[in-house]
Amino acid sequence: MTQHYLHRHLTPAVGEAQRQAYGQSQAVPPPPESDRLGAKETAFIQARDSFYLASLTETGAPYLQHRGGPVGFLKVLDDHTLGFADYGGNRQLLTTGHLRRDPRVALFLMDYGARRRLKIDGEAAVVSLDGDPALRQRLWLDGPEAGEPERLFRIQVEAFDWNCPQFITPRYTAAEVEARERSLRERIASLENEQLQAQHPFANLRRTNPTVDEASAGDSSPPVDVSAESLGRGPGTQPGIQPPNCYSSALSGASNS
Repeated sequence: MTQHYLHRHLTPAVGEAQRQAYGQSQAVPPPPESDRLGAKETAFIQARDSFYLASLTETGAPYLQHRGGPVGFLKVLDDHTLGFADYGGNRQLLTTGHLRRDPRVALFLMDYGARRRLKIDGEAAVVSLDGDPALRQRLWLDGPEAGEPERLFRIQVEAFDWNCPQFITPRYTAAEVEARERSLRERIASLENEQLQAQHPFANLRRTNPTVDEASAGDSSPPVDVSAESLGRGPGTQPGIQPPNCYSSALSGASNS
């Protein structure tokens, strides 16, 4: 847990609960500067396709909602700022309304497959589409399926904390399952081919050096008749076909009679 995150959440009431449960409480660190997102946090955030966003009503009631989109729709603008484009949903505008009175938000990002989670505290502002053209350009999602955003969210990061993986049940997206299945199918095909080669070691040899019968099987020309009858050496000799040993006699007109 970062020092700033600990300072924000280790309140006197938390210290009292710790003392009651364990006989002592954790020391509260001095208030440091806001946490800065590093390369690890940036890579994790940019690989997510969803997160949970908590806000507060005017009366202090907590509200939690799920935000989803294509991978990387939550942008890291710099080491202390996040942003995303807000597209049409259920038209209730609960979070948008809450931020008018209280900008405090909390983000909860999950990687179920790797059993990792990142919590972020911050203050959010709703920005109109024409209020910041540069921000709109950075948060705009490509592709016709994305549609037209209605507003922009900019979040100033105050603190963050990585949680332990305990009690996180691994879950995978359809794309992750397909990638894992594809590698398994390729491995199975390779093993089946190896098994076939072991059972029939001369299969490749027959394919590369076909026998006469195999070679002629692929020949589309009509077969050549080399029988005795076709050569005129036996019964049924066709008229006009002379046997090979009569060739010279036929030329001289001689007869054997």
